[in-house]
Amino acid sequence: MLKALLKSPWCVLFTFLILSFVVPAQLSAQNPLFGPKKPRLFKSPDGLFSIQLPGKWQVSDFRPGQSATFKPIGARVETQLMVQKINVPPGAHPRLLRLKAIENRLGRLPGFKELAKADAMIGGYPAAAITASYHYQGNIQYPRALEEVFIVAGQEAFILHFECFEPDGSSFAAAIGTMYQSFQIRPDQPIAPKTGIPQKSVKEEDTGSFVDKVPY
Repeated sequence: MLKALLKSPWCVLFTFLILSFVVPAQLSAQNPLFGPKKPRLFKSPDGLFSIQLPGKWQVSDFRPGQSATFKPIGARVETQLMVQKINVPPGAHPRLLRLKAIENRLGRLPGFKELAKADAMIGGYPAAAITASYHYQGNIQYPRALEEVFIVAGQEAFILHFECFEPDGSSFAAAIGTMYQSFQIRPDQPIAPKTGIPQKSVKEEDTGSFVDKVPY
């Protein structure tokens, strides 16, 4: 099963679940040489988030209060993970952000093909992900894999956008999984108490009435 997943260049979402949680634990238990190395942690200077940088990944662009872009040294120029922060209305659900992203941006990419959707918890907050592919500038010779993860923390949301040349997708699965797993929102602040504002249900998402209030 693992081999089948690794042969699928676009399947970052599912390979990271296996490679990040199952394989490292098994190797560490069998042999201390495979134990985890000291993590290289990036803390955004604006205090918005922290993330572990595996291997040759490093920050290539930082815009305080807005976004940060990470790239691995020596990889193709399009290979990157961007973390973007936006504001959302009270009660926003990550699935609604995903829905609007598909309607307004992703679905308009040339040759866009949705491959998978999933819900998750990242850094203790609800998240929704989509994995897809498209033709860069409409050229089928340059297929790109992309994955977007939408995390909602109160009236803030974070969008993790990963993109690479589609045939390279599986080779970055473990690194992207590490970055997802380690992502923390406002790590230096105490966890805020629950406000009691309910998130939108799946049924409410389907009506579409709330979607236009989300700014992304």
